[in-house]
Amino acid sequence: MSTQIKFKQIQSYLDAIAANANLDVAGSPHKSFWSVPYPNFINGIIPKTKCKGNPIPIISRQDPENSPFYVILINAQGFCDIVQMPPTGPYITDAGYSVTLPDGTVVTGAKIQQDIHEWLTNGYPENV
Repeated sequence: MSTQIKFKQIQSYLDAIAANANLDVAGSPHKSFWSVPYPNFINGIIPKTKCKGNPIPIISRQDPENSPFYVILINAQGFCDIVQMPPTGPYITDAGYSVTLPDGTVVTGAKIQQDIHEWLTNGYPENV
């Protein structure tokens, strides 16, 4: 099955999650690392963030559905001793979570999770 989810939609979701967060992403070490061209995102690392001293790839090519940027959004335990994002919430896993995208579409946390998972497991296509 070919995914209908595009990279720009993933970026839009991440922007909306950051805008809805209790803390400003500008104050984080990684800033809005997703605001980069597609090749930089799929081949990049999360800036200024390490796991056991090693850089953290944004996408796990060996196990895409467990890509660090996704796991840290959906796992209450976070990823590699880093708390679930955004720190202090709200989290896309919270009951009743939703965000409004720039086009006015309201998207639930469950839908965001589903779409990111679909995008990752279908080869994280650019589809511009």
